[in-house]
Amino acid sequence: MQNQARQQRSMLPLGFLNFFIYGIMVIFGGFFQLYLQDIGLDKLEIGSLIAMAPVVSIAAHPFWKYCNERQQNAKYVLVMTLTGLLVASLLVYQATTYTNLYWIMIVFYFFQTTLPAQNNTLTLHYIEPSRYKFETLRQWGSIGTGVIAIISGVIFYVYDQIDLIFVLIACLLLAIGSAFILRPVPYGNEVLRLTSKEIRGSLQSKHFIVFVILGMLIAISSTMNAIFMPIFLTELGGSRLDVGLAIALSVVAETAVYLALRRYIRKDLTSLMICIAITALLFSIRWYLMSQTTSPAQVLLLQCMHAITLGGFYYVGTQITTLLLPRPFRSSGQAVLTLGWGGVSGVIAGLLGGWLYQTFGGVTMYKAGFTFAFIGMLGFAFMGYRMFKRGYTPIIHNPEYDSE
Repeated sequence: MQNQARQQRSMLPLGFLNFFIYGIMVIFGGFFQLYLQDIGLDKLEIGSLIAMAPVVSIAAHPFWKYCNERQQNAKYVLVMTLTGLLVASLLVYQATTYTNLYWIMIVFYFFQTTLPAQNNTLTLHYIEPSRYKFETLRQWGSIGTGVIAIISGVIFYVYDQIDLIFVLIACLLLAIGSAFILRPVPYGNEVLRLTSKEIRGSLQSKHFIVFVILGMLIAISSTMNAIFMPIFLTELGGSRLDVGLAIALSVVAETAVYLALRRYIRKDLTSLMICIAITALLFSIRWYLMSQTTSPAQVLLLQCMHAITLGGFYYVGTQITTLLLPRPFRSSGQAVLTLGWGGVSGVIAGLLGGWLYQTFGGVTMYKAGFTFAFIGMLGFAFMGYRMFKRGYTPIIHNPEYDSE
């Protein structure tokens, strides 16, 4: 019992680290757009700035991965990233022109975009010798997302004069403090390296390419909402507190949805294709209803669908990828999926969503999101029907893997 209690106490700093890191991400993801709007940027400029994040991450991820391998200390590298993000945040606050802000945001994203991945790496290595599961500590992140979103909303609502930067810096300092309490954890030598041959192998599957493209339509609509929902909500008369509540409602059922999907969804390709088509349909319904909203309360209610739609979409999409590709290409396939759904889609969503919002308004942007999601749903349904009728077996085109 004493050993168990000691182990639980040793996990508290790691739990708080997850709590504050996800809180940092939600401050940026939920309130930074409003800060940019307050300092005079229009919707297209806001979308353009946020669209830079996936581009910068292409260079940032390999750099920090190299640092992890060289230092062999995930804690040290994470603290270095948090410290760099702290300095970059102060520079963002000091920017006086759009050009200055643009260049400073490149530095900011160089630290911010890799933060979740580095946190996950540290968490996995820290819990490896223990009885704890990753999902348990991930719940700290979900709680942090909801709690920090509400607290931030309350602070911005009650104290209008308090700037975003002070809340962000407070969370960064608390995250750095939590990380310092942790004992050093070796990074490990087991580093998975993807080769260009594996990437090309995953792209030989026409079914997989179509699947990624259809998913990008859903991801674009979802990312447009993630970027511009806070602005849309305030234009309907909502406050900063409403923004915080909207974000909290979006994660309240996240863990329950994940566990339900993992337990009850059958892992055969037909069932998963039906599931992702239904998820895409729910997305299209959600965006159509968002285009018809007239009050902040309606937006808050629709945010409750977030855990089901986005959580189901990414979980099922990952499972389908493992079935569409042969074993040697599954890791590279997941990398391609992440690049398409998280990288390319993020750039398109920022630029296209910003242009649509600036030129035609938020209602038109959500109608465009409905169109994207509905086309994606039809594509998934047709793709699943063809696979059900004709069957599907992953085929290795590269002779090098025929013996595996």
